[in-house]
Amino acid sequence: PSMYSSFGGGATQSLLAIEFNHPGTVDLHIVASLCRAYVSDTSPLESVCAAVVRTALQLRDDEATVDENTALPQIDKVDAASALGLAAQIGPWNNLRPYLLVAVAVSMHLWHAAERICSSAANNASQSDAEEAVHRLVDSASDQHQYRQADAFATQFYDCGGRSRYAEARLMHAYDTITKVVARRQYPLVERQVERIDSAFARVKDDLEESAAVSEDERQRFDSSGPADVRNFALLRLQEIGEHDAAHRLARIWGWDYSYDEEEAARFAKARRARYLQWGDSEAGAHAPVPALISDPNELLQEFENMEKSHGGSIGFDCEWADENSRGAALLQLSTTKTAILVDIPALTSTEEGCKTLERTVGRLFAGNRPVVGFSCREDVSRLRQSDCVLDKHWFSGNA
Repeated sequence: PSMYSSFGGGATQSLLAIEFNHPGTVDLHIVASLCRAYVSDTSPLESVCAAVVRTALQLRDDEATVDENTALPQIDKVDAASALGLAAQIGPWNNLRPYLLVAVAVSMHLWHAAERICSSAANNASQSDAEEAVHRLVDSASDQHQYRQADAFATQFYDCGGRSRYAEARLMHAYDTITKVVARRQYPLVERQVERIDSAFARVKDDLEESAAVSEDERQRFDSSGPADVRNFALLRLQEIGEHDAAHRLARIWGWDYSYDEEEAARFAKARRARYLQWGDSEAGAHAPVPALISDPNELLQEFENMEKSHGGSIGFDCEWADENSRGAALLQLSTTKTAILVDIPALTSTEEGCKTLERTVGRLFAGNRPVVGFSCREDVSRLRQSDCVLDKHWFSGNA
């Protein structure tokens, strides 16, 4: 084992030296894999690793801050993920702040890479640096309305900076979930969310009372009103849609009083109609024509360009397929708030020109920095990866 570790360390050191002197010549994903398989002591690699990662991610000043106003690195998402994976594997935290790498990762929507950076920092960096990185991870997820992820991150890193964000992240996740389950009339799930909030706030409260190593900032950040707030929120959501029986039932379980005011309910309904598009509103697109199915490469290039220019924000996507036994996606739907296109995946993947066009459009979109959003989209992405391709390299980025 020591012989393999020595060989692996020397090989990794040599590859990193080559990459440092000639950026872009070495696949950092391979270096990380080599290090993971053969190197037990990564400390001799930390300095050169930090230099390579800083160059790859275009971090000229290690003490610089990265926020929403910072320009994103002009690098490929795959290259960025490789550099971040290398840093997570070697852990050069004496030479490079993990906070900066987390900031770059989340700005490029590389959440798994950001999570790995925090895991590495929790094991190898100073307590303050690790907590700073975790705070950035949880806060970034919350700021981008990724409440489920923020809750998961705060739970995972509870003992390394997550505690100060745990109750708040759990509460925001509960608000988001309650809104969804009330819309689906799944009222028993509301009780479960309230129970999770009670447990989370009790845990943090007990820890703050028992632990001496708690900062004043963390004590001030904790707001014990969460259990009451989530109950008020749930009752309000039920009241807005006229589900007073369900609201009465929950109030009785919680030992609360619930009163129904018809005039107040009418005001809620009026405000809701003014805020949200209704099913019959023509503006909601109820009578908009269904886009034509795109199966021609030239048409896809044109419509894709028009869609990208129609709106500068996020692009939503959804896939359809024949059944669970089928392979790949049959239909890809892409949309902005202004327009939508339907892509015939099987027709386009049957030709070399079609695959190249998919790579220049859909593949580039998923590998780029523009936010692409979907609902429960793990299977959708998997289906796109499994779709046919007549090229040697698949048109859909494996790192999307």
